[in-house]
Amino acid sequence: MRSSSIDAYATRIRPIGSVPARALLGEQLSDLQLELLCCGESLDRAISHPRVQKPGLAFAGYYDYIRPGRVQIMGESEMAFLATVASAVRDQRFAHIARMPIPVFVITKGLAPPAGFLDACRAGELPVLASPALSWRIIKRLSFFLEDQLMPSRSLHAGLIEIYGLGVLLVGKSGVGKSEAALDLVTRGHSLVADDRVVVRRYPSGELSAAPRVPAAT
Repeated sequence: MRSSSIDAYATRIRPIGSVPARALLGEQLSDLQLELLCCGESLDRAISHPRVQKPGLAFAGYYDYIRPGRVQIMGESEMAFLATVASAVRDQRFAHIARMPIPVFVITKGLAPPAGFLDACRAGELPVLASPALSWRIIKRLSFFLEDQLMPSRSLHAGLIEIYGLGVLLVGKSGVGKSEAALDLVTRGHSLVADDRVVVRRYPSGELSAAPRVPAAT
């Protein structure tokens, strides 16, 4: 068995890669009251970037500004602009956008989808969600959620002890005595954070955090 600072694992942490669009409908974001408007069968589309995007430029015909893998937020300003576009042009742009590598659209503020939008999304099998929350709140909540979900991480078979404010991993093969060592440190006044399984995450700033692994719901 050996002890190691969490920092020693910085170079071993791997990125998660993506999360499915259906994750936005989970319990963690229940305060946003997101509901599915169409294309639930396509909720496995991958969100691969924590930053969300407003698609105003794409609605104006500048499709190159759409970034693959980002959640698209459709709010009051987008609706106001679309109301000024001729219906035939609008439908053409909707059809083009619905074929792009977008994981999901989220319509905010309880707004009704513009005419023709859901039809285009159904044709392109592009999921659309809606929420009564304001755009700024949805952007903030989704950004925090996705940063956490997409943060590079690694699950380790280890114990985690806080010693004088520093996270220390106890690493070794099963049966080598990690739990006994952790118990000994606890009796000396240090704090047990996790036993057996630890998830180490790396923030964009380079800082590391570690926490107990939460078993998946069954």
